[in-house]
Amino acid sequence: MAPDLENKSFYLLGRFQIGNHAEITKHIQALGGSVCKDWTAVQYMVVDNVADSKRSLVDTFEQRGGLRVSTRWVLDACTTMMDDGESDNDPSRSGSKADYSKDDDISGSSSCSKKRSRSIDEDTVNITSGSMTLTSAKSTTKIAKRVKADSCAVCIRATDFNSPAKFLNLPNPDDFQTRLTDLVVPLDSCYCGARTDKVLVDDAVWDATLSLTDITKNNNKFYIIQITSSSHGFYCFTRWGRVGTNGAQRLEFCPLAEQAKSLFHKKFRDKTKRHFHDRSEVDQKKGAYLWLQKEYSMNQPKSPKFSKAKRDQRVSACQLDIRVQKLVKLILDEDVMKKQVISMGLDMDKLPLGKLTKAQIGKGYIALSRILRAIDNDDTLEVLTDLSSTFYTLVPHRTYGRDRASVISTSEAVKAKLNLLQSLEDLRVGTNLLAEAQEDSHDGNELRHQLDINYEKLQCIIVPLDHASTERRMIDRYVQETHNELSGKTYHIRVEEIFTLASDRDERFQPFRNDSNRQLLWHSSRLGNLSGIISQGLRIAPTEAPTSGYRLGKGIYFSDSLRKSSAYCWASDYPCSQCLLLCEVALGKQQLRYEDDVAAHHLTEGYNSTLAVGRKQNDPSTFSEILPGVVLPSGRQATPSLQQYTFFENNELVVYDPARVRPRYLLLTTFERV
Repeated sequence: MAPDLENKSFYLLGRFQIGNHAEITKHIQALGGSVCKDWTAVQYMVVDNVADSKRSLVDTFEQRGGLRVSTRWVLDACTTMMDDGESDNDPSRSGSKADYSKDDDISGSSSCSKKRSRSIDEDTVNITSGSMTLTSAKSTTKIAKRVKADSCAVCIRATDFNSPAKFLNLPNPDDFQTRLTDLVVPLDSCYCGARTDKVLVDDAVWDATLSLTDITKNNNKFYIIQITSSSHGFYCFTRWGRVGTNGAQRLEFCPLAEQAKSLFHKKFRDKTKRHFHDRSEVDQKKGAYLWLQKEYSMNQPKSPKFSKAKRDQRVSACQLDIRVQKLVKLILDEDVMKKQVISMGLDMDKLPLGKLTKAQIGKGYIALSRILRAIDNDDTLEVLTDLSSTFYTLVPHRTYGRDRASVISTSEAVKAKLNLLQSLEDLRVGTNLLAEAQEDSHDGNELRHQLDINYEKLQCIIVPLDHASTERRMIDRYVQETHNELSGKTYHIRVEEIFTLASDRDERFQPFRNDSNRQLLWHSSRLGNLSGIISQGLRIAPTEAPTSGYRLGKGIYFSDSLRKSSAYCWASDYPCSQCLLLCEVALGKQQLRYEDDVAAHHLTEGYNSTLAVGRKQNDPSTFSEILPGVVLPSGRQATPSLQQYTFFENNELVVYDPARVRPRYLLLTTFERV
């Protein structure tokens, strides 16, 4: 039977792709349900196109036993009631049409055969950034659709139903009437035609970036195809060469669009050994290129244009404290992010800032899982070479000159690539924030200061700490005792400013606010990752990441040693500005480890976190309380005698639930060579 909404309560969250909050409320009430403004008092949450800053709320709701449903589920309930039919879409039931089996494919996708269920064959597919909604065609007859296309993506998280997140290999969105014409598709950076030409976007986006890395043959190549339109016809543009070079290019004129499309299809098929409409398939054919998934921005209403002089007169004064201005400039700096991508050895041409997709990063994680499995199985170097080539094809890296890409053949090499992918995800979030902030730079006729908008996008209250405060003095001592006063250091850390942090995500920490074992611990990351961390909080590696790539399982890692933590800033040039994070962590009861345990996240019943015992310990006699119930484990370092030998030099503390972490302070520092 259809889902019965009688006496069921709902909370609405997100910018709905189908209808709006008023229309969905009307549907729910028509079936006997109610809509509340307090999410803690409801059984169901209707979620669609949720902002990154609100995703933690959804997670908390589900952890408390609530059920997340889609607008499609609500609308199908209405349709089914009108049709007097049956529905299998009750999220509280298992085995619904939304339950697809997971397949260990590089795309992380499950195979959708020609026998796809009716819910994909006959329904309209709306594709949004980070979620999938299957919308009944009947339900949306009278509802206007607004679709945001995510790079013509076909690997999308299905998170609308009460089942584990799975990747689906959906039909290409170009097959549906989405508003692709709203996309802004840039011309290739080396396009040799008129700069007034436009990339053709009609029922498809006629832009393809292909990649091929073959370590054995020392191939690390790209191939770009675009159809462009001009005032007098169409062109098929191609550019190809070795990664890191501009390569060669060709521009072929076609009087008609169909001729250009025919040429595009031929070139794509020649290089990938598959048709353009099958580009989402990720299993690489031998010697063939792979299509790289990219994001495109949407057309925005044009803002009033002012001359520079007039603009300077109209821009509002920045409302931020001068110290906060300096911090926001640093963590939302596009140049810093670009340098970080290059320093990690990635190809900026194939993975430009703002075009990194979550799905493409997910494919990289699964490729690393295969490599790690091969290492564990003692597979041959030939197998590892082929798998490494696939990883580099999916996540393009630069090589210097004719240097050969290195084979990923050790667990340490896999871990380095895992760190790289995690950095890419934080960079993706940060660059998207920066793009959104630039789009929102106008507020009516008054031009807002860009720093105010950037700060707003971080969704976090950042307040400078008084230099004379007790907290400041205690944190300064923490820096001195766990880094600056230690021998053998290569750089000195000078603290410029300390900021307190507060955000809506702190609400999820409330169940642990009275935990008897809460400590203030260090967590550090590359500078370009900070905007993603501040705006979304610290996150655990995704499901598709290999578990055995982490010393103590998938979790969030901290240390009571700044020397240990600051190494993850990856500073290389001195002096340089860096940021350090201090988090209140509810550790609860800790299980002890003296050597690596990749399954540590499977906690023994009654335990809440893992403590990897270090050979060097802070003197516990000088520990103090910096906030009510929060211990600052600062003390001079010593090497006490332990009951057993440990493979860890410093303490590492790991939690496996992001809700147990509350970012408290951010330190703006300068690393100076000793």
